[in-house]
Amino acid sequence: MNIGENIKQRRKALKMSQSQLAEILGVQTSAVSKIERGETTNLKPAQIEALCVLFRCTPSDLYDVRSLQVTSSQPMTADQQKLIAIIPLLDEDQVKLLLDVVKVFHAGL
Repeated sequence: MNIGENIKQRRKALKMSQSQLAEILGVQTSAVSKIERGETTNLKPAQIEALCVLFRCTPSDLYDVRSLQVTSSQPMTADQQKLIAIIPLLDEDQVKLLLDVVKVFHAGL
């Protein structure tokens, strides 16, 4: 399940309209619709935090990281899973910095 489907399912479980969720997130109703359809996934950290509080879940739950496909034959460690859970909470500059650090350790990215 992608994040949009997850948000839609959780919103409906709370019997909340898209416009009510839009108001909480500070966006237009059309933006919530696009998120739920998977047309946009670039949520701001504050929006992710608001969704997690509203739905009483973690970012990992929201992004359903368990469903991510791993191309390595090795299972992900707990620390690797923590990194994946943190990424949606970072702003654009922090993501670029993290990527630069990773590049130092893994040539070819």
